[in-house]
Amino acid sequence: MSKRVVAVVLSLAMIIGSVPSLVMADEIEESTEESTEISETAEAEEISETEEISETEETSETEETVEIEESIEVEEAVPAAQTFDEANTTVYYIDAAGEVVYPDASKLHKITEAPNNVLQPGEFYYVEGEVKVDSRLLVTSNTGANIILCDGAKLTASKGIGVIDHGDYHGALTIYGQRYGTGKLIANAKEDFAAIGGGYENDGDVETDCGLVIICGGQIEAHGGECAAGIGGANEHDGGTLIVNGGKVYAYGGGDYTTVVPFGWADWAAAGIGGGDHGDGGAVFVYGGEVYAQGYGVQDMQAIAVSGAGIGGGDSGKGGDVHIYGGKVTAVSGMKGAQCIGHGNDNSTEGTLILEPELCVQYQQDDTMHYANKSERVAKSRTKYQVEIEVCRHADYTFVDDNPEGHALICDHCLTPGFQGEMHEHNYVGGICSECGYEAAVPGSYIDPEIKGYSLMLADDIGVKYYIQINPVIANDSSTYVNFVYPDYTSVD
Repeated sequence: MSKRVVAVVLSLAMIIGSVPSLVMADEIEESTEESTEISETAEAEEISETEEISETEETSETEETVEIEESIEVEEAVPAAQTFDEANTTVYYIDAAGEVVYPDASKLHKITEAPNNVLQPGEFYYVEGEVKVDSRLLVTSNTGANIILCDGAKLTASKGIGVIDHGDYHGALTIYGQRYGTGKLIANAKEDFAAIGGGYENDGDVETDCGLVIICGGQIEAHGGECAAGIGGANEHDGGTLIVNGGKVYAYGGGDYTTVVPFGWADWAAAGIGGGDHGDGGAVFVYGGEVYAQGYGVQDMQAIAVSGAGIGGGDSGKGGDVHIYGGKVTAVSGMKGAQCIGHGNDNSTEGTLILEPELCVQYQQDDTMHYANKSERVAKSRTKYQVEIEVCRHADYTFVDDNPEGHALICDHCLTPGFQGEMHEHNYVGGICSECGYEAAVPGSYIDPEIKGYSLMLADDIGVKYYIQINPVIANDSSTYVNFVYPDYTSVD
């Protein structure tokens, strides 16, 4: 049963100053009936702050295996207070949890224009100013090498960074930024090599799968070589594992549609993040930051179409295992056949896609972006052209307000707890809920009644008795009570 409130505003000027006032309402019996209490428990899937990637990560839906020799703990990007030691001139970085870390100075190495191209395990390589490296940097150990992009710095790796998973090599690379996140890495690659990921030179080109890449900050732009991913596999190789905790990531798959062979055109296309041409998408985990991934695609005059996914498989490649927990992700597929997140052209295995309840999806149709219904978030992420995934702002949520006990909030675009039909009490102002517009069931139920008089009592407890006039229906309702509001805006029922 709804509560009907009769609000009385008292004017202290009406009360005899020498007599203490005691509020009484003998004419209306206050209900002793306990009001209905509506509690709400919204359970959301708990996301662990530590994501462990073990030697074998099995995904039942795709039955694919991602191999990483050593267990590596990955912390979810959680905003935290940053404490800087201004007197410490040692290079620092911001870790996945947003904490400031000063690595051991003995492990710090400044990247120059002619560095040792093999980044050693457990070491930290930092860049200041503008530096261009013309040799391909290489990471082969699963112990992990680290790059720190100092604020204002720009590292151009013209042949990219090989983070390889091949034979005895299981490379792992973590890229960090600093306080303002203005450090940049521009990675390009030669034909068949990923800008960051598969491919290395050893008495000839060796095309490989990608190892483990973790990005915690900075601004990274990766352009895959012909037929290779921006971040992921080399030509005909798979995407490995990418974890994004923060920063801004732009990845572009490479391709080729100009090669002439005896039987006509030969076309290849890679994913922005994931597989090279004919390579499968690997595992992608996004906890924060911004990610833009664009697959390569082309359709020539003979209607021979090739295209890679934005995130997932290259042309003819299967989709991978994609988990998006936060941040903003934009995925653009190549032309025709490839999905924004999923498989490449000429393949039908989509892989796995898991979206946090708080995320909404916009997809492109007829050159216009549209919000996906919450029941279609995953399906619309598989479409062609472009999708954008980010935390929902509930711009189009609706009220269900036909219940006198309260109203429900419903967002059509996400599964955020609290916006899935849970009941909330009405917030009445003048008989109308200020949030949903619901009007009280009995006309005049919620009124500011007129005080018809008052009397001073001197016997027993000294006080003042007030007399008001209200609707008899309200007066006889057991849920009715009086709320007195004083000039200092305090109140009492």
